Formats: sequence, structure tokens, C-alpha cells
Amino acid sequence: MKYAGFSLIECMIYCMVLAILFMTWFHGMVVAHTAFVKKATKTIQLSNVYAAHDMLIRDIRHAPSKSTQWKLCTNTQLIWHQQENDIGWMIHNNTLFRIEGTYDAERQKWCKKKQSVALFDVARISFTKHSMLEYIKSIKCKLVLLNNETIDMQVALRNGVVNG
Repeated sequence: MKYAGFSLIECMIYCMVLAILFMTWFHGMVVAHTAFVKKATKTIQLSNVYAAHDMLIRDIRHAPSKSTQWKLCTNTQLIWHQQENDIGWMIHNNTLFRIEGTYDAERQKWCKKKQSVALFDVARISFTKHSMLEYIKSIKCKLVLLNNETIDMQVALRNGVVNG
């Protein structure tokens, strides 16, 4: 006796083959999506690092070259007087901050300040100044992120040219 059509076993085999194909395809899509998200996250992180890097370089280039106008220049913090306000850069709780306001050097405290977050996930920062007589010629900055990426920069002060 011949029957037309498919048997239940044939249908189950086809369904199982299709399920394996769909699972393989779905797994490939998940892997591709995960790689895309990681790449996008890395791109956003790098653009944030470059933005903070550019802000820091801009501020240091416009900083005064006379040492007397600098209120604090330590390994981990920079503060200088510029026109009407004081400008400062520091790290606190793995966050790099740019501070603008009035800094009291005697009490080593900000009296009035506006604080901006420049970059998150910063492990440490170090500043090294290069001076000649009473003038600061350049500042070397080393920024280390929590993922151990390191950014080194040597920034010359714009008005730091000293004759002689």
C-alpha cells in the first residue's frame, strides 16, 4: 500500500535539520552582534579619551609660562592662574576633572569652583614640568586608563619661549 505525502518521521527529521540550521545561524548573528557592540564601545571610549586629551592640551598650551602664576604643580595635580580664574586638572575616584574658579594657595583649597568631568576610568595621571629659570617650557603628561592603556604627551606652553 502506497501513501502519498510525508510520514511523521520524515517531518520530524526535516524540522530537526531546520532547527540545527537556525541555531547555527542565530549563534553566528549573536557573535557578530557582540563583536559590533564591543567595537562601538571601544570607539566611543577612544573618542572620549581624545576629547579629554585635546582639552588638556589646549589648557596647558594657554597656561602662563611664568612660574609665579602657577599655584600648584605637583605630580598629580596642576593649578594655574589665567586671566580672571584659576584652572586646574586633577584625578579623583578614577575620574579626570577640569576645575575652573578661585583657588586659595595658602589653604590649598578651592573657594569657588566649577568642576567638569573630562574622562572616566582613569587609573592615574602624572605631570612633570620642564623649566628654565623662572619659566615653565613644557609639561609632560602621562595618563593611564583602567584598562592599562597609556597616553603620553609632551605639551609646550604657547608663551613659554625664553630667549637666552
